[in-house]
Amino acid sequence: MTMSYGIVILLLLKISNISKGKTKLIKFPNLWIMPVLFISMMLEDYGNQNLIYSFQMMMALIVFGVAGLCVGLLRGGSLKYEKDSDDKMYYKESYLSLLIYILVIILKWGLKFIGIAGSGVIAAGLMSFACGSLVGKCSYISYRYLFSGSL
Repeated sequence: MTMSYGIVILLLLKISNISKGKTKLIKFPNLWIMPVLFISMMLEDYGNQNLIYSFQMMMALIVFGVAGLCVGLLRGGSLKYEKDSDDKMYYKESYLSLLIYILVIILKWGLKFIGIAGSGVIAAGLMSFACGSLVGKCSYISYRYLFSGSL
C-alpha cells in the first residue's frame, strides 16, 4: 500500500507543478537517457527469466508496445512548447498528459485488482506499454526540438 501513497503524492506534486506553470528545459541528448535505461532494463529482465516467447507473448509485446507508443505520442502532443530568446526550448506539462498518465495507472491497478495483471503475458504487455509510452513521448519532444521552426 505504500507504493500507492507514493504514486498519489507524486501525482499531487505533478498537479502542483502544472498549476504553477513550471517549464522544463529540453536537453536533447539527456532526453533519451530514461528510454534507453528502461529498454535495457526490460531486455536484461526478460533475458534473465528464460521466458519462452510464444506467439501469444510476442503479440502481446507488439500490441501493447504500439498502443503505448500511440499514447506516448498523444502525451507528447499535449505538452505546451516554448522557445526563449536564446533559442532554448522548454515544455510545460499539460493536464491532458497527466490525465492520460493517471488513466494508465488506473488501468494497471484495475487489471491487478481483478487478478490478471500478474500473468506473464499481461505483465510483459504492461511493461511493453510503459516502454512504448516513454519512447513515444520522447520521440514527440525530440521532433519538436529538432524541427522547432514550426513553433
